[in-house]
Amino acid sequence: MERPSGQQQREDRAVRRRDADPKKPGSGSTYANIVTFGPARLKLRAVAEGVAKKPTTLKVTFEDVTAEVFGRDVFAKPFPKGRAGTWTVTHASEALRVLRTNQGNVFVLAKQRESS
Repeated sequence: MERPSGQQQREDRAVRRRDADPKKPGSGSTYANIVTFGPARLKLRAVAEGVAKKPTTLKVTFEDVTAEVFGRDVFAKPFPKGRAGTWTVTHASEALRVLRTNQGNVFVLAKQRESS
């Protein structure tokens, strides 16, 4: 879908080390939430891990936030150690995952296809 000129573009990307599986604690994946404004991008990285005895819950630990302009980092700041929350997976398929955070936010994440 094309977006009108000047409109914010948002994409959620999973940068996989491994797939986070709520049924397997310690099976963490690093995720990057990227928002693009023309030549500028804002990226938030977090690690999601399964929670023992809660098969649909992920513990999400925030790592850092980075601002980039014309492909160069202009700002980067790590989150304080232990900055985390829990996300409950309410739907999961090969292409889509719906998550609800402990603060009541809802995220719909689509898996980005690998380019060949």
